[in-house]
Amino acid sequence: MRISLRPACLRRTSRLINAGCRLSDWWQRISYYLSKLLAAAVWVCERDLWKLLVGFFFLVLLFVLSLWYLLKDPCETTAATQHLCEEYERGYVSGTLCYDLCISRTFVLPRCLSMSGDIMTFHSKKSVAKFKVPPRDGATMENDKFNIPFHLHAQEGRLTNEDFHHLLERFIISRLGPVDVTELIERIYNFADASHDGKLNFGEANSIWELIHIHEFFILFLFQGDATFPVINATCGSLYTYDKAFIPALYDKKNKGFLDRIFSNTYRWSLPRWDKRVNVAVGLLENVASLSERGNAQFHMCNVNPTKYGYTEKFEAKLTYFEDIVSQNQFELEVKGQPCFRDRDCFHGDCVMECDTTTGTCTGVLKQPTLVQMCKIIEEYLVFDAPSEVKAALKVLLSKCKALTSSQEKAQDPTYAVQYNLLLDELSKFLWDQIKSKPVSWLDLPKKKAAPS
Repeated sequence: MRISLRPACLRRTSRLINAGCRLSDWWQRISYYLSKLLAAAVWVCERDLWKLLVGFFFLVLLFVLSLWYLLKDPCETTAATQHLCEEYERGYVSGTLCYDLCISRTFVLPRCLSMSGDIMTFHSKKSVAKFKVPPRDGATMENDKFNIPFHLHAQEGRLTNEDFHHLLERFIISRLGPVDVTELIERIYNFADASHDGKLNFGEANSIWELIHIHEFFILFLFQGDATFPVINATCGSLYTYDKAFIPALYDKKNKGFLDRIFSNTYRWSLPRWDKRVNVAVGLLENVASLSERGNAQFHMCNVNPTKYGYTEKFEAKLTYFEDIVSQNQFELEVKGQPCFRDRDCFHGDCVMECDTTTGTCTGVLKQPTLVQMCKIIEEYLVFDAPSEVKAALKVLLSKCKALTSSQEKAQDPTYAVQYNLLLDELSKFLWDQIKSKPVSWLDLPKKKAAPS
């Protein structure tokens, strides 16, 4: 009997397949397709089995490589930690973190996120750890005009306390300029004294010496005590940890997603309530004020960006990137006196300085102060949904702020510094007036509801 490939009961009508098919008709249809599938499998296995094996091997290899890429450690953390602990046992490095890392093993470095140059970066839930792989003995720091060594010499009697004091003094002056360094050196001694015995051994001196050569650590250390800078938690050699911001960025307009093709302001959807953002903005202005003078030196921040600032659970502004903070002395050492035709020829990173066209040299004076860049961020952060009764006044203040420019002539005029500080104070006071009458607990995060018993 000839088998019908499409029994009449299984043909699709204008609506549904005929539901009047007998069970044998359904089984006839299923068995036909199963036999075809089996025949195809037999044909492939008989003729092209090697292709199947190669394809399967390729898929397995691709899976293994993907898994390795996701789980690999770009920093070789185990080897780096072992080397650091060997240095600790020999007495070449010290720090409050060394015992927990090397002896009691109560501190374990989290998974390394990246290695940029010779800096390893580790992130945990609440802190960031950085570790600088030291250069070879006798090496000097890059672009160090003072020829100050990175490594101290471990030989007995090679380095006295007086020698170390002079080295610190020369190093700080090379970074900040000719300022009074007495208080800062005292802070360095107190911080480096991990054993709290009132004196420095070689490991303690060598460790703090390596740490202050790391630009990020040096800036963090200078600004310890400032509310917008994270607290340094502990160190061991050239390894240090500091607090991590609860939210790592104010907003990010460049992080485009699918919805950005439809809406232009999706980055605003996850922003906190307006009054809480005002509290963050007050902290941002405090950061600008603290950069104006610290350690008797003036600092500037190149590339002021909303992704370089975050905030805590209490909506307090925290700086999350420190490489762009540069002292005025560094500007003058690297840029001042360089030949130029226009302002854009005088730059350090993203900071543009004035070009004196009469002499054809760079002046070392920043064209746009840090406050101007910060006002642009605050405008984007606050104005769009500000209450109507404060929006107009806020816009006026921010417009005055963005109009500020600097030049060599203005920098030498005492009234310019007064104008700058008055505008900073006026803007800070205006924003503080919007939130100062809030209850004490208004910045607390909402408590999680207890699970039903």
